[in-house]
Amino acid sequence: MSTDSDTSSLGPGIATAWRIGIKGLLDGEHIYEIQPVTGERVILVQRECFGGQLVPVLWGSMENGTRLGFNEMNVAVKKKAEERD
Repeated sequence: MSTDSDTSSLGPGIATAWRIGIKGLLDGEHIYEIQPVTGERVILVQRECFGGQLVPVLWGSMENGTRLGFNEMNVAVKKKAEERD
């Protein structure tokens, strides 16, 4: 299955976001948000919202891989950020 994605910057605090999937059937929006903490420190929040008629049917098989991928990426981003401190 091939899908189209749309990458865009959505405004203050949101670094980037993209949408992928087949609208109404199975689609997702992935968002990276940068939240200032103090001085030069920020928190990077990533989230994904899924929608469509197939989510209830497929979520069981999607959840573990999606969560694992997010966790692995979070660890890698944290490591990179701390190397620059």
